[in-house]
Amino acid sequence: MYDNLINEIKQRQLDRQEQFTENESEAVKKIPIASWLHDPDSFNKEQFCKETIEFLFAIYSNAADIDKHLVAMLADTLETYIECKKVLDKQGYVIEFNDGKTLGTNPIYKTMDNAVSSYISQTNELQISLKARVKNGVKEPTEMDESIKKLMRGPEIYR
Repeated sequence: MYDNLINEIKQRQLDRQEQFTENESEAVKKIPIASWLHDPDSFNKEQFCKETIEFLFAIYSNAADIDKHLVAMLADTLETYIECKKVLDKQGYVIEFNDGKTLGTNPIYKTMDNAVSSYISQTNELQISLKARVKNGVKEPTEMDESIKKLMRGPEIYR
């Protein structure tokens, strides 16, 4: 009885993933897809930290040295989410308990959900969440004027 239900749930999850992949090309035009989405093992915390610091500097034109700790915690939180997602993709979101007598939510899901909440809280603290940027009227780096773009590219050396 439970086997059929679990299989149905897994099939719905696979169907959603296929649908997401089909619609992905439209989304890429607006927001690039995270490099680790299809290959969670490719997530690189150090690269994530560098990208986050660059983004912070690009939108706020300054950064405090102390923010490095919050950025590192943000990377750890995202890594926790990704690791939980990998386990849930293998085990499923609904699993059997009591020797197959009971179905329930995989306990890993709670950890993943906590990581999402923590990630949102940390991005709000850094003021890099969409909500914080909109609230503060922050222009995205793509909206910077040409003089700021030139400054962000660094020195040009002519030979």
